[in-house]
Amino acid sequence: MGKKGNNKGKQVMNVQIPDLKMSLNLRCILTASQCLVLHHLLHLIMKMMVSSNLHLKALIRGSYSYSYQLLETYSHELMSVDPDAVTDILTGPGDRFECFFWRYGISVRVYKKNLRPVVIVDGTFLKGRYPGTILSAIAVDGNNHVFPFAFAVVMKEKNDSWDWFFTKLRDHVVGVDHQFILLSGRHKSIIQGVPKILPNAVHMYCSYHMSGKFGHKKIKFLVQESAKTLNQQEFWGNMLGIWVLSSKAHEKLMDVGPLEKWASAFQEKSRFLSFTLILQIWNCDNKSCGELEQNDHWRKNDASYYHCFNDTR
Repeated sequence: MGKKGNNKGKQVMNVQIPDLKMSLNLRCILTASQCLVLHHLLHLIMKMMVSSNLHLKALIRGSYSYSYQLLETYSHELMSVDPDAVTDILTGPGDRFECFFWRYGISVRVYKKNLRPVVIVDGTFLKGRYPGTILSAIAVDGNNHVFPFAFAVVMKEKNDSWDWFFTKLRDHVVGVDHQFILLSGRHKSIIQGVPKILPNAVHMYCSYHMSGKFGHKKIKFLVQESAKTLNQQEFWGNMLGIWVLSSKAHEKLMDVGPLEKWASAFQEKSRFLSFTLILQIWNCDNKSCGELEQNDHWRKNDASYYHCFNDTR
């Protein structure tokens, strides 16, 4: 009875700090005021830890805002190393940042002279303090490795952003009369912008994006097999398998549009769609790191491009 009386007016508090690698669990018998003080103390400690972590990253890699201020300097340095490189900064009202496009001279020359006439475009979101999206255009080399050659940082994927990127791609990479395969997801802005700005491009859809719309693993596999097979009988066999598994999935695929938009067996001009997974691999590589880590990733790419350019000059 005496022990119970000592706990009157007090509370039992479980304290957990999930952000620490070693979880700290405290089971204490505290008064309400002590619980409140401990709660504020722990909140203050966690806030200080986050702030110090961001401060250390800023000291090592630079701050987010300062990185954007260096874009003009970066463009100037890039042009001094690679005279054939192209950069363009688009600003809005109040001289606020809107878009930034850049491409390297050596990579465009390699694409035009040595690589297949295929351009893969997609966008992936930025992680970090400032929102945004990286739009990229990549090719595939003889070993089916990713070969990126044009990039843009925009606020988000919308009609104006994709039109601006396609215009830069036409003016500074592929040219007006160049005929090539353009492979992408089925984003509405891409579907509307390609025929308007790149009329000579044969626009086709990425099977990986299409298969991602279905939850059934077998259907995903059959969609990708249907897209890459060059035999029409095999294509219809795969489609029959999809219909057996789900008539709704079969109907959804048939409503995508003309078969030549996504099935290689019906594409007469080229047979280059055996590497559609490259698009997702490239995006996963970008999404696996935050914005500051992406800056390091681009710096490494820049260094390799500079090295290639100096070797070929």
